[in-house]
Amino acid sequence: MKKATPFLQQQILRHEADALFGTPCECAVAGQRCEVVCHNCTQYPPSCKLCFVRSHRNSPFHWAEGFLGRHDIAALGVGYTLPLGHYGADCTGEKGRAATATAFTVTVITGIHATTVDFCRHPIVIDKVAQLLEARIFPCTFTDPKSGITFECLKNFQIYSLESKAAAYDYVGSLARLTDNAFTESVPDMYENFIRTSRMWGVLTMKKRLGQVHGIDNVLLHRPKGNLVLYCPSCQEPGFNSDKNMPPLPDNLRHLNQQRQTLDGNFHCNKSTKNTDPSDVSLYEGNAYFPTNKYLNEQLAKAPKTEPKSTCNYLKAVNNQDKKKFKNMEITGIVNTQCSHVFIQASVDLQFGER
Repeated sequence: MKKATPFLQQQILRHEADALFGTPCECAVAGQRCEVVCHNCTQYPPSCKLCFVRSHRNSPFHWAEGFLGRHDIAALGVGYTLPLGHYGADCTGEKGRAATATAFTVTVITGIHATTVDFCRHPIVIDKVAQLLEARIFPCTFTDPKSGITFECLKNFQIYSLESKAAAYDYVGSLARLTDNAFTESVPDMYENFIRTSRMWGVLTMKKRLGQVHGIDNVLLHRPKGNLVLYCPSCQEPGFNSDKNMPPLPDNLRHLNQQRQTLDGNFHCNKSTKNTDPSDVSLYEGNAYFPTNKYLNEQLAKAPKTEPKSTCNYLKAVNNQDKKKFKNMEITGIVNTQCSHVFIQASVDLQFGER
């Protein structure tokens, strides 16, 4: 490997400045020379800017790598605008393109791109949000959207965060570095838009996977309406995966038919008391693992606040220590109810220490 280092280094350097740069483009258009190359495509040859735009009609978020840097397609100076509503084809509507071109910021897995979009201009036209969704771009707002995130990027973040436990802040920071690793402060800050959109994406994909958008409640009548909890396939659900007319199991296997539930608490998963956005509410509406705040507060009001008195100095010290530990905390931990196969069935926040 050490002997191959010079050769490998030379091959990598070849991609920094292709020998075809500055030569006439294959399109043979007068005056057009090879100025840009695409490293997001596999073996894309250097070409002129016009050829680059033409060949990337359906790949609008690839970087145009030039000798002096890289650019968005819209920044090549050839009048590129991303057409919407016609599967990448130009709109033949009434108004001129210059009047409808809209500056737009798109977050993809290759970085944060500044481009312009051309919404459909036909008299009978679908909503702008629908046009963006048709192009697999999730708008960051539903009123006059100016930024969006591709479905691919949202799905990539969802898998990445589940596997690595990385926060959205770090993920968006890495996208900013991929955009411009030298002047990151010049990259548009998409963090606030990203966390809101990714939360909405998570709810929508969960409803799709659990069948709520397909009317699964009309089939699984024994489960709660609007259920967003993933049920354990091994635990018995009478009438679904088990039947009273099934042949009896031998004695040494009867334990498999038992319904066993356990409680597991985590007192390190805390939330400190702080000023929060009142509009920052759960999108699951109590249909997933955590109940709604209204229902939880109603149950807490019914629960007796009993604190057994102790004459032991040691226990008093422990109690005082717990009060200091959870001081200024709105949530002091969580408790999960789960089956013996560790499928979580319900979760709840702890409010007062271990209560």
